[in-house]
Amino acid sequence: MSYKEKATQLMAMYDNLTEEEGNNPLEELCKAGEEVVKINKHQLNEEMESHAAVYTYFHGLMALAKTDLDLAHFEHEQFEARERTNTINSSRVKLTVTALDSVVKSNPNYPTYIKKVIFAEKKYIMLKGLVNGLAQKKDLLVQLSSNNRAETKLYT
Repeated sequence: MSYKEKATQLMAMYDNLTEEEGNNPLEELCKAGEEVVKINKHQLNEEMESHAAVYTYFHGLMALAKTDLDLAHFEHEQFEARERTNTINSSRVKLTVTALDSVVKSNPNYPTYIKKVIFAEKKYIMLKGLVNGLAQKKDLLVQLSSNNRAETKLYT
């Protein structure tokens, strides 16, 4: 498979982790998780050789998710700041922080920004879990390889 095909496949998986109609992020996560942590004990050398690349792919997706999360936080903060500023400028009396919070949170657009942050954070955490699974796979590959070498020494 070419790098372009791998990138396309990874981005499709990334997009399927999004909460949209027709997508089941948990199903996609389970499918990806089972696929990336699978070990063929008869091909340990090949598994070890390809593991760094797979780890890099998913770490890259995790970095992309972190960027999306940071942007969602930024958009949310910008929305809150605009709403607070507009409210302060249009008010004849000084408002408390609690009153400003109420005004911001009662805005009909507020849930949209919060949902963006929540879903971006969910995607980031899911990918972080996959990357952690790959780190555990590396440890298991090292241990299995060590066991194979020990067995080989016993019979030679």
